[in-house]
Amino acid sequence: MGHTDLLGRTFDGYRLTEVVAVGDDEVLYGAERARDGDRVWIRTARDSDPAARGRLEARYVAELDASRRLAGVDAVLPVRETIDIDGAPALVTDRPRGRSLHDVLSEQTEPFPIKQVMVWFDRLSAALEAAHADGAAHGSLQPRAIYLDPTGLITLCGVASMPEEVAIGARRADVRSLATLLYRATTARLPSDGVNDAGVPVSPEAIVFGYPVSLARFLRRRLFDDDPDDPVDSAGVFRRSIHALEVDPTYRRAVGLERPSDGKVDDSDALGPIHPESRVRWVGWGSFISIVLVGISVSVTMALMEQRVDAARLQASPLVVPPAPQPAVEPRLELWTCLHQSFLAGGPAVVTEKDWHRCQRKAPLVTREALAEELARLQALIAPPKPTPAVVAPPPEVDGPGIERLFTDGVDALDQHVRYRLERKLPTAELETWIAGHRTKATSAVLETLATRETSAGAWARRFIATGRSAPAAEVPPPVAPPEVAPEAAQ
Repeated sequence: MGHTDLLGRTFDGYRLTEVVAVGDDEVLYGAERARDGDRVWIRTARDSDPAARGRLEARYVAELDASRRLAGVDAVLPVRETIDIDGAPALVTDRPRGRSLHDVLSEQTEPFPIKQVMVWFDRLSAALEAAHADGAAHGSLQPRAIYLDPTGLITLCGVASMPEEVAIGARRADVRSLATLLYRATTARLPSDGVNDAGVPVSPEAIVFGYPVSLARFLRRRLFDDDPDDPVDSAGVFRRSIHALEVDPTYRRAVGLERPSDGKVDDSDALGPIHPESRVRWVGWGSFISIVLVGISVSVTMALMEQRVDAARLQASPLVVPPAPQPAVEPRLELWTCLHQSFLAGGPAVVTEKDWHRCQRKAPLVTREALAEELARLQALIAPPKPTPAVVAPPPEVDGPGIERLFTDGVDALDQHVRYRLERKLPTAELETWIAGHRTKATSAVLETLATRETSAGAWARRFIATGRSAPAAEVPPPVAPPEVAPEAAQ
């Protein structure tokens, strides 16, 4: 079956509408969510080989985990959920803003100014810095995975969580990709277009007139093929090292931190007429002194740069994306207020994943561990005392607003709720009565999507759609545990 044969079909509540791109292993579809028409992207396996699908499934799970852990980093593309398309794993994401960097660079006819490139490049390196600090990386970063909008904001796709032994190599690969992107954007050439016998690419100042020598040396070392001991081993050290180049006046002028001189002032006439031979001697001595001063300046600049690179490596700490430091009190207070809304009188007394991300965006510097501790304290205050630690109390009866929220949160929330009640032989009459009185387009879409799943809740939904009644609790088969994914597959 070709990838175009799936267009128009609906899978887990998403209808495929277009083929955006086709790669070696994956197909990228444009899709709409059936219940509200929200437009998304869906990546899925192109090959029917079980081993290839297994590797992609592990990668999709790792990208979903990284997206949740980096919810406060706006530059990382949000991942919504994983679904199944005709037996193949699939990943649902938001649509990125703007155009891909691949399209921008493919239209490039001359080097972009360094000042213009650094507007979006610093945001890209800051996003990768936050990912590297949180145990995630890309590992094979290409211009197709980076999107730019007209304001210079970037969106980074494909960031995934991975074990530390795998992340070490992935971080080094990301550093090399950053150096390659900066080299290509500021020279309009790939590093591989010309290398010497040692494997070092052509220096950028030999391609672009006036290119800062300090930046050229820094990029060439990052692109050196035979340097596994490069101290710049993460995006955080890379970004701080670029900022350390600001001690070089040429670099400062190139990035717009220092205005160039408007010209030299010739004050020779103030000294009276000068003999031609004397003028020649003055010019010679002036040239000699200028050469000496330039040599001293370059030596001092390079020494300071190397010291700052080493200091940046030793003092690197996790950062989130700039542009401006956020107040320390107001966002945190707004965050706790957002979390407490669910525990006020009449609230659901639970925080869904959607609420979790919405509240965390109000204070990105607060970690998930701090949120979890706060929620645990709130739940301990409102929860009734348990008779013994081993007893698990059944959930309270779901009232009308609670049932409506199950359908608002999506098919996964309804699936989990129904399976919980069926597996424990709890009644579902109140849920069925509510559905019978609220047959809207959105409710029917969620119910029909649930009916396509091979779970106990899916069997209940199919019976309810056919007869208006659910299957008895005794007839519900036990849930099937998902297969385990080998750690090395997360690569």
